[in-house]
Amino acid sequence: MVPPYIRFLQGTLVLRKAESFLRRAQAIALAGHSLLSPAYDALDQSKDTKQLGLAYETFFASHLTINLVSEVEHFFGSAVSAALRMHPEKMGTQTFKLAEIISASSQDELISRAAGSVLNELMYERPNEYIKRLAAILSIDVAGLQQHWPAFVELKARRDLGVHNNWVVNEIYLRKLREANVSSSYKLGDRLVPDFSYLSQASDICYQLVETIANLLGEKWLPRPKPS
Repeated sequence: MVPPYIRFLQGTLVLRKAESFLRRAQAIALAGHSLLSPAYDALDQSKDTKQLGLAYETFFASHLTINLVSEVEHFFGSAVSAALRMHPEKMGTQTFKLAEIISASSQDELISRAAGSVLNELMYERPNEYIKRLAAILSIDVAGLQQHWPAFVELKARRDLGVHNNWVVNEIYLRKLREANVSSSYKLGDRLVPDFSYLSQASDICYQLVETIANLLGEKWLPRPKPS
């Protein structure tokens, strides 16, 4: 199994290569390439694309943005699951039905189910509670994450707009930004479809956040060489 941090780095590298390829293809098409230009126009200017309110750039950037947030959430989930397996007491009170206990093949399976329940609860926490609980479960200092958290909150909230509301700003998005103290000029009804520039910035944000957590986890959990 690929360690979560390595998986994230691999996923981010592939995403950045995809973005670079798409930017290059766009530039070549716009320069009048005999094969790429017609194919580019067929996507960028098509009736179907316009009905979706998208274009070549926003179509691909929006899908890659959704994928990027999913990679970060996978990293969070893997790290939390590992921490809860090492320290089940961090799960708090978890209740199982008798049938679940009987059907479980081992205590580890019960711990795994409880960890899944905690992860599900964590995903629905408000932004400031999310980061506090995440840091508490991982036994790392929440202050080390504060620098990158507000930008990630905006990114995650925007991803939710794309998945659930066609990228149109709603009250939930604005509330999450307020709770994370993110200043914004956006208002209800604005449409926030990512472009390549936003995707590039989002990739940097996610890399910095995950790298910070990975470093804090390394300082906390990895054995340190004994002085000679």
